[in-house]
Amino acid sequence: MKYKKCFNIPNFLTLVRLIFIIPIVYSIASNYYYIAILFFILSNITDKLDGYIARKTKTETVLGGYFDFISDLATINAIIISLFIVGQTGKLNLFLTIAATTALIAITIIISLKAKQFCMPHRFSIKILFVIITVGFYCHFLQLPYADIFLTLAVTPILGYTITDYIIYIIQT
Repeated sequence: MKYKKCFNIPNFLTLVRLIFIIPIVYSIASNYYYIAILFFILSNITDKLDGYIARKTKTETVLGGYFDFISDLATINAIIISLFIVGQTGKLNLFLTIAATTALIAITIIISLKAKQFCMPHRFSIKILFVIITVGFYCHFLQLPYADIFLTLAVTPILGYTITDYIIYIIQT
């Protein structure tokens, strides 16, 4: 991979998504949930755009895949930790998020070692997991009743399914 190939529009969008973590966390800490929603929407848009642009312009890089994966995990963890600190979510959701992140990183390492390069296949199960987590975060930001219970009940089974899906993928490859 050439040095300058790493600096492209998709990777810049991923960097912007990482920067959006700062106003999201600040907004949660300051109880400005509508501002958190705005930046989370922008974060979701850049998340979709970076991959789309990389595929369409044939500028996908190994670094870009890794950077996107880390950005997703950093955003999710920053939000759940912020919600926990301000008392909007409980220990169970904090534990589930950290456990999921740890499991996904371990799975990525195993798959990458088998492939001899960074590799995190985009399985349908992970897309479902991120959509459900995103909906759960919007419920929290809108301060809907039972948002925390929804997040726990929705994430737990799909998290189990996602990890099982990736373990089966590892075994089959």
